[in-house]
Amino acid sequence: QLLNLMVCVNIFAWAYIMGACSAFGSPLVFMLCELTFMGLMELASDLSNPFGHDEVDFPMDRWLHEFVQQAQLVLESRYQAESSWDSVVKAEGRMGLELLHSRSFVAF
Repeated sequence: QLLNLMVCVNIFAWAYIMGACSAFGSPLVFMLCELTFMGLMELASDLSNPFGHDEVDFPMDRWLHEFVQQAQLVLESRYQAESSWDSVVKAEGRMGLELLHSRSFVAF
């Protein structure tokens, strides 16, 4: 409601100022500005509720369906014992300060 009031006051003020101006391009500039403001108002009203069922709204049903499918795949995947983390940790070894100095992560 406040945005509508602000736009209307702005348009009326511009109409008065450009009507009092003696330039020939004032009506054209005012009409272009008015059409721009009205278009922005229409866009703002369309985007005011992005979670409805209009053409410009977010496809929440599709996004939720894709999320549930991905979550189901993650939850139903089986853990394979052959690639356990113990073998990975033993192969990599511990990361100590000597490893950090040798790879130039820390400059002392």
